[in-house]
Amino acid sequence: MKKPLSCLLLLIFMAGILSGCWSRRELSELAIVLGAGIDRTPDGQVMLTLQLAKPSTITGGWGGGARGIEPSAWVVSGTGKTVLDAQKRLATRISRSIYWAHSAILVFGEEAARHGIRRYIDFFLRSPYSRETMWIMVANGEAKDILETCSEMENTSAQDIANLARSRTGYSVNLKDFTIMLANQGTNPIASRIDLIDYSINSGGLARAKSVMQKGAALTGTAVFHDETLAGFLDESETRGLLWLRGETLKGVISVSSLTEPGKEMSINIIRGATEVQPQYEGESVWFDVKIVIEGDL
Repeated sequence: MKKPLSCLLLLIFMAGILSGCWSRRELSELAIVLGAGIDRTPDGQVMLTLQLAKPSTITGGWGGGARGIEPSAWVVSGTGKTVLDAQKRLATRISRSIYWAHSAILVFGEEAARHGIRRYIDFFLRSPYSRETMWIMVANGEAKDILETCSEMENTSAQDIANLARSRTGYSVNLKDFTIMLANQGTNPIASRIDLIDYSINSGGLARAKSVMQKGAALTGTAVFHDETLAGFLDESETRGLLWLRGETLKGVISVSSLTEPGKEMSINIIRGATEVQPQYEGESVWFDVKIVIEGDL
């Protein structure tokens, strides 16, 4: 008799302490961050820019929406002495709780990156809500301008940029891997470079179609750091060479002169490749022999 009673009391006790809804957060109470940008103001403060999802403009899930009727995201900026301070000031203007778990990209402005990014990275590493899978990028200009761009393929530009990084047609790195590079001595961290581009769209329907210029974003190379400060940028051709030296797979096409028809070009679609680097020493001089083998479709 005592054993069944003890089990019953234990079940009642567990039911009281294992409540499943004590920490729930309703969707209608959240301001979902899709992308974030960090810029440095002229007086040395932090300007935090957030691209927030607007659920009221998105119908039928993330795939459909009201593009062309109302923007699917709200871009808002705030300044502070630190990233957390800037976020707290933004919270006074946003009616919902800022929610980081869906943030896909983290863009640093060029000026902020040239003054060192450890102070900014530290916030995202310590925050229990931000994702280590966020794609890290450096803007050739201000991060705020990147987040204010539009996308024709996705509901928001943050989703579009994240898909570009995920396709790995150039160099892409997430927060976790970038932080590892930043912590290793003797390693120059690298991240994606992102630029503004202009493109035209047709509006007004078929009968009254007219071209309207819009701002978009494109991955255009690599940002190279010396320790925590931005040293400069590599273009797309230099980025390809860097990736080959690192032995990383690169999708894409290379064009070379035809071997059989002078004056004509032929293109090779890269399938796979391998790199072998052998250091050579002679006294105090050091150089490297690099052997690259690529397989592709002609």
